[in-house]
Amino acid sequence: MSKFSGKCDLYDHISGLGGWYDKDGNPVQFGQEGVGVYYSDEYKDFLAFKEKTGGVIHQHIKVIVDEYNQDEVEKKLPDSFKVLRHKELVEDKRCKEGKKEVTAYTYIYYNKEYKTLKELNKHGVYVTIDIHFDTILDLIPYYPYIVSMCCYSEDKAVVYISDESFVIEERNRHYKNGYFSNFWEHYTKELQNHYIDIVNEYFKE
Repeated sequence: MSKFSGKCDLYDHISGLGGWYDKDGNPVQFGQEGVGVYYSDEYKDFLAFKEKTGGVIHQHIKVIVDEYNQDEVEKKLPDSFKVLRHKELVEDKRCKEGKKEVTAYTYIYYNKEYKTLKELNKHGVYVTIDIHFDTILDLIPYYPYIVSMCCYSEDKAVVYISDESFVIEERNRHYKNGYFSNFWEHYTKELQNHYIDIVNEYFKE
């Protein structure tokens, strides 16, 4: 379990991608006979992860759709979300003809039609956020996040992480249930101290 969340998180996920080593620093295969303890090099793991992902990881974020942002959501999800416009005449005595034209909307999300925004938002609409990283310092903030989905081939990887860190998710769950522990501060400190270690290790002039 990761020292940054107490769960198998992104930090654990990338561990070993750059290779495994024995206690003397010799390259070994994971599971190799006679090797009692395995180590990986965090920076080599990062470089391997960056190469496979192209320096980007992803998140699915739930959005609340309304008539003001529905066109932007449609642009963001061109293959899965459509706004259907329906013109109709309704009675309105304020108009000279006694009627006016109004636009009603229905929605298609993954081939299912939703008659109202309330119905659509109850189901939930999700967009993808691309998180780009260049240096290891860009990736460290996401170490405590759970990998929610991933797909690997020989040369490439697509990785999705949770929409918030497990530490904060767990803290909020505890507080909602009346358990007011400050356990999360321990993990926050671990992450802060790790920044210092990485800077001292790899970014000294």
